[in-house]
Amino acid sequence: MSGVAETVVMRPSWAAYRRFFSSPIQGLGLLGGAVGVGTAGFARSGIGLLMVLGFVLGVAAATVGTIAVYIATSRVVLGPGEVQYRRWLRRSTVRLDHDVVGVLGVIVLSPVGRLSKVLVLRSRSGGPRIQLNGAYWREDDLVRIASAAGVATSADALTTADVDRIAPGTMPWRYLHPKSFGALVSVPVIAAVVVGVIAWFDVRDIPPFDEQPPRAVSGATAKAQDDMVAALQYVVGGRWETPEVSLTTCQDDDDYKGWQRRVDVSLAQAISDEGRDIIVTPVRATERMAEALEAELVRFGHRDPYRSGDLAELSIQTGSFLRTPRAGDVRISFLDSGYVSLDATTECEVPGR
Repeated sequence: MSGVAETVVMRPSWAAYRRFFSSPIQGLGLLGGAVGVGTAGFARSGIGLLMVLGFVLGVAAATVGTIAVYIATSRVVLGPGEVQYRRWLRRSTVRLDHDVVGVLGVIVLSPVGRLSKVLVLRSRSGGPRIQLNGAYWREDDLVRIASAAGVATSADALTTADVDRIAPGTMPWRYLHPKSFGALVSVPVIAAVVVGVIAWFDVRDIPPFDEQPPRAVSGATAKAQDDMVAALQYVVGGRWETPEVSLTTCQDDDDYKGWQRRVDVSLAQAISDEGRDIIVTPVRATERMAEALEAELVRFGHRDPYRSGDLAELSIQTGSFLRTPRAGDVRISFLDSGYVSLDATTECEVPGR
């Protein structure tokens, strides 16, 4: 365990990586699967398809670029009494003495992916770790380093727990406790993504985080609704109560928050006591009245109003109504007692849309 007589510099090998990733069909399959899954939800959107393809190609280019930089810039310097591993902006040095521990073998570092031989080294007393993956380094170089360090070579596949037992301290905590590490990493990342998405929607005032606009509808909307209600009241005739006007929150078809105006009004009632109280009103529904009401609804932009029951033949148990197809827009109800009510609601109005 004294290293070597002369300093030897070793570098990663593209040939080793090509042997590790020797199946281009597998690579194309993975890429195709990623594209297929990503584009499934964007099948109807050309822009979405381009976004997914751009993302996949960007990830692939970044991955290849990272590997290329690593292979071009990394090196191991094996010299008398020590081994030094240089990569990126880091440098790890392990003294090759009786305190060194390590192992060379096929180590299962991840439950997915292809396996390769891995060399791990560290001083028993602690300090920097060296971990060289056979996916990038020639196997004869790994054997040479292991021999110089005097560490064991295993012919069997090893788990991270096996490696930690053979060479204590060589496995980082994240490899020994992958589930806990995954939770520690993923939870903050997911939280950050969620907060970022919420902030993005909030800043751009996009549903469901858009703010409720000021409580109001436009003057034109209110006037058009009042004109329609007055026209319908005129067709029915009689004396009407004072309309009740209210504003309620709503969401438009794109889920933007807004306001809608509702008008409720009914015929004035009179009580006639003829042995029992009977609510009476001065008008009754007729076919001619129904047709006139339908014509007014169409004139004010409500297409294809429909009836429930025959307005001219009301039974004692049931009532009838005339309304527009869009539930809540306009409804004129006739009950068997002659009671008539009218409620009209505007479309959801969102300022600026």
